[in-house]
Amino acid sequence: MSEATLAELARVMPPGGELRIATDIADYAEWILLAVQRQGSFRWTARAAVDWRERGSDWPQTRYEAKALRAGRRCTYLRFRRR
Repeated sequence: MSEATLAELARVMPPGGELRIATDIADYAEWILLAVQRQGSFRWTARAAVDWRERGSDWPQTRYEAKALRAGRRCTYLRFRRR
């Protein structure tokens, strides 16, 4: 996820729109958070650790997530709101 990609997403998303990104790679989750912060068009919605540690009931599981969980990897679930 690059700042350029975030800028393009911000261009096409309405204010208040939700961007969801999940990963099982901790370094990538950190990279995403830093890129979002630098780019500035999105606000991270997490208020507590449970917000990024558990997939919400309205977030369908993917086969990639299932594979990561079977392998014992922890997933990170990031939600952002378009400013």
